[in-house]
Order: sequence, then C-alpha cells, then structure tokens
Amino acid sequence: MIIPPVNELSEIVTLQFERGRVVDIAGRAQARAYERFLASFADPGMYVFDHLTFGFNPKATLRQPPPPAFSSEAEKVMGCVNIGLGRAGLRGKQHTDVVSVGATVTVDQRPVVVNGRYTIW
Repeated sequence: MIIPPVNELSEIVTLQFERGRVVDIAGRAQARAYERFLASFADPGMYVFDHLTFGFNPKATLRQPPPPAFSSEAEKVMGCVNIGLGRAGLRGKQHTDVVSVGATVTVDQRPVVVNGRYTIW
C-alpha cells in the first residue's frame, strides 16, 4: 500500500535505499506511478527516509476509501511496517507512506518482525 498516490497495490513495488534516500524504484505500472508521483514535486526531499513505524493494533484494517482520499489506519495494522518518505512540514512539499504487511525486518542481524509477526515478545 502506498499512500498517496496508489493506495492498495496489486503488484510488488521495491524501494532501494542508500544513505537514507530512495535511489531506485523497481516494479511495473504501479512502481512507475509512484516514481512519477515523487518526481512531480521536483523536490529531492521527497526521496528522503522520514520514519519507520510498526503497527500494533489488532483491530485496524487495510481498507482505504477511493483515491484521492486515504486513511492512516493502515499504518496501524498489527504486524505491518510503515516507511515514511518526504519531509512535509519540515521544509518539504509532501509526505507519503509505504505500508507493508507480511514484511520481515531485522535490526543488528536480529529479526524483529518475520512475515508480519513480531518476534520480540
């Protein structure tokens, strides 16, 4: 899920980061749409990593209203990982969130989330 502009994804979009910035967006049509969205602001700050959050609400859902509206509830789904890009409010023009369900995250080679399930409890 990419909020905005795509909302629910029907294909894989892969972001590659180097030194806190997106340097490549791989995938098909939805990846290209996201690439165009970021480029449309003509702001290098749109490619800057802003935050990483984890969802802990077992009652939250991924349901989204039709674009261009969106709900931040998807960021709170139990086991999801949310990567924020852009610095809206901090000298930037916009902000976007990439919400992944079923992701695996490791910190210092220790798994924290594996396939969307927390391993730290």
